[in-house]
Amino acid sequence: MLRFLLRPQASTMAAPHRVQIGFLAGVSLPLARPALRTALAAAVRLTLRKHATPSTKHLSVMLGTNAQMQAFNFKFAKLNVPTDVLSFPAESAAVDGYLGDIVISVEKAANQAVVHNRTVLAELQLLTIHGTLHLLGYDHATKAERSAMWAVQDQIVAALAPPITARKNQRNSKRLPAT
Repeated sequence: MLRFLLRPQASTMAAPHRVQIGFLAGVSLPLARPALRTALAAAVRLTLRKHATPSTKHLSVMLGTNAQMQAFNFKFAKLNVPTDVLSFPAESAAVDGYLGDIVISVEKAANQAVVHNRTVLAELQLLTIHGTLHLLGYDHATKAERSAMWAVQDQIVAALAPPITARKNQRNSKRLPAT
């Protein structure tokens, strides 16, 4: 668990489903920190609300670089490559409602945003939702698990996004808002 890496943020601690958003050293951000905190916290809170998670539950999200993600991936999964998102569930004995930590590579998110024709913020929100679902017990190791997790993830993305107007090339897009 990486909980010790974050300092509590007074502005995010008072809301239901407390969400701490942190930034690892050297990370280059696509938006100002307050905007990122707001958008990512909204993605977490929606995911938790959609799962009727008690408001006493909370978690942390940290944004980092590919090099940092590669180090975490090697340390915890023995894979010596950067990845887009890692989730670290709290021990089952966590009595304070702490669900765990999510770490996201901003660099990977930026690259994937281009590939999937999304904004970097939309990709970061998607990865935040994905990481939160892992903390809630979802996995995608099998085809059935992947299908179930992706379906839930798509529902949350759709609920997070505003209705898309009749712009031709976005009609069937899973694009998230660029709040």
